[in-house]
Amino acid sequence: GKLLIKIKGHDNTVTSLCWSQDGAHIFSGSVDRSIRKWRLIGGKELVIFRGHTNTVTSLCLTPDERYIVSASYDYSVRIWDLGTNQPVGDPLLHDDEVFVVAMSPDGKNIASAGPGKKTYVW
Repeated sequence: GKLLIKIKGHDNTVTSLCWSQDGAHIFSGSVDRSIRKWRLIGGKELVIFRGHTNTVTSLCLTPDERYIVSASYDYSVRIWDLGTNQPVGDPLLHDDEVFVVAMSPDGKNIASAGPGKKTYVW
């Protein structure tokens, strides 16, 4: 396919991506420990979410797109309110790095996993 745009802004390697349902926005997570929200048209950076202390490894939006969930090598899963651009509650803690996060179709549960042969369901 044809390259539409190159979005630049992270200070290090991008490790995860997530689209909004309408295709207007994309979220990116990075080794630089940040999550960024971008407007696809023009590649404008809209928000930087900071709070993880290590690489952001995975992202997913809740079905209603009110929140984005992030996983990190810092042993945590975080929930971010897209209305306030702030974290919601305390991080969900693992006993090791977190590689991947997923949201249930009804938006009520989060699943996360890392190297420990366990899947956590919150």
